[in-house]
Amino acid sequence: MAGQATPRVFGTLDDRARDSLVRVLTGGEAELSSRRPVAHHFFDTFDWRLYGRGLALVSENRLFRLRDRRTGEILAEHAANGEYVSPFAADWEPGELRDRLRKAVKVRALIHLVSMEGTARGLDHTDPKTGGLWRLEFQEWQVVRGEREFDFPHVVAAHPVDGRPKGGKRLVKRIRAAGLRSLPPTLLEPALLVARIRPGAYTGKVRVKIDPDRPAHETVTRLAEHLADTLTANLGGMRQDVDTEFLHDARVAMRRTRTLLSLFRAVIPKSVRKEFNDRFRDLGAITGPVRDLDVHLLRYAEYRTMVPRKHQAGLHELFALVARNRAEAHAMLIARMDAGDFDAVLRDWRKALESSDTWEGEAREAGKPSGNLAVRIVRKAHHRVLELGRAVGDDPADKDLHRLRIAGKKFRYALEFHRSLADRSAYADLLSVMKNLQDLLGEHNDLAVQGSDLATLGERSDDLGLTKAALRAARVLSKRLTARRAELKTEFAVVFGEFDTKKTAGKVRRLFG
Repeated sequence: MAGQATPRVFGTLDDRARDSLVRVLTGGEAELSSRRPVAHHFFDTFDWRLYGRGLALVSENRLFRLRDRRTGEILAEHAANGEYVSPFAADWEPGELRDRLRKAVKVRALIHLVSMEGTARGLDHTDPKTGGLWRLEFQEWQVVRGEREFDFPHVVAAHPVDGRPKGGKRLVKRIRAAGLRSLPPTLLEPALLVARIRPGAYTGKVRVKIDPDRPAHETVTRLAEHLADTLTANLGGMRQDVDTEFLHDARVAMRRTRTLLSLFRAVIPKSVRKEFNDRFRDLGAITGPVRDLDVHLLRYAEYRTMVPRKHQAGLHELFALVARNRAEAHAMLIARMDAGDFDAVLRDWRKALESSDTWEGEAREAGKPSGNLAVRIVRKAHHRVLELGRAVGDDPADKDLHRLRIAGKKFRYALEFHRSLADRSAYADLLSVMKNLQDLLGEHNDLAVQGSDLATLGERSDDLGLTKAALRAARVLSKRLTARRAELKTEFAVVFGEFDTKKTAGKVRRLFG
């Protein structure tokens, strides 16, 4: 039950310490209960969204529990009862657990991290002064990761039977005197440590510490290698199609890399910039069709609210076609991966970065201090956003909003690249005000792409075998999307006005102190 008292957990590697505790608590007379099997299976997303929020999702004998990692408190739970459990929280049975998980992980799949399998024996202990009844569980575990098993400390979990911890301090004192030490209540952290898994090892964010006094070519190399590692980390998930975020993160890493080539154009030799801008652009083109169809499918629930009930059947048919097209596009993506397209670009890019110390003779600012260059790069990117945004008229053209969206991304990435040099408060404020503008421009671009795709489906209806019901649904949805784009254009002036302020400009000037 959520909010129930949680056990105190202790561990030792010493068999004698555990046996000594049993003798102290029982006077050498009482025996432990018979062994019963226990198993814990831990889950999180690839980018550790639960762990980062202080949560742990554990399956305990088919009972899924979301716990607070710090206290062990059960926040929500659900009995799976042996049925298949989808890796996507949105598919889980309605309830508090699903709601909490959806809020935390969004569209990411839940993946298995590690398991603990073993046995437990119980012992009841009554505090001699207060009469408080405690249940102690003596647990023997093996940590299991894939085909490998790892030894784990002996564990003693103690919790008050009636929920009131009477005599708890005396009991804990005895446990510690026997040589056992406190463990995290969910056992997740020590299990990961034993299995050699580093929590939070992957993040799609840029986390590179820059030395402002080191030459700029070193900064570029460190940023580029970090982005290459991010892209590489997502290739397996892209291939297996675990969830849509693997492809999304990979595409962001490629876009950031191309932006790096553009922002640091005076640091990187022209021949290197030209070659790898083209090659990463080609990889973006390979992944584009799948991502566009992913965006369609991710918004299906939203689209259903935009189309009247009488057109729902046609909409369902339409999106069944989108799902088939997406499967075909993903198969083509895998074929390009199998052909070595991604491996070749990454191999050659890493090789080019290995010789970046020679760039000083080929690029005029390769040897300049990174800190000085950071100021100029960020301010120039900010100025470009202002220039394009102010040039947008009262009736924004699609191409103008598209250009502004690209400039906005460059400014955002310029900030992210230099995050370690920036004032934390100013950096957070700039990202916040930039997010509103990017959200508007991003939604407008998505709607433009989706509207174009719907028009194409209508033109190819005979080839695709679409029914009249599906075509009517496509026309209705297209009108709704066009109307929403018009709303966004009307909102643009206000949103851009919130970005184009003296306060924001001042934060850019003061960003690096």
